[in-house]
Amino acid sequence: MTPDQACKFKMPFGKYVGKSLEQIATTDPDGARYLDWLVGQSIGMEVRAALRSFLAISWVKELVDRAIEDNTHRGTGKTEPVENLRKPKNWWEK
Repeated sequence: MTPDQACKFKMPFGKYVGKSLEQIATTDPDGARYLDWLVGQSIGMEVRAALRSFLAISWVKELVDRAIEDNTHRGTGKTEPVENLRKPKNWWEK
């Protein structure tokens, strides 16, 4: 699956049913962490392929790292800025 196809892949189940992987990662503060967690779960091969392709995109890697970092330091006010994101600035920009 190409990265472009992975961005548009719609989640077939769960809280984000019907939303694309890109929508999940960029519109919900917990979305990036959820996708990172989900790839290690028992899911269908098509979903796993889409997740692996999506999570391999450089801006997505940075987004997931930032989400995990924010979660680690939640409540401390300590965050590290993510530089050079190709997507529009959203919730992860402080």
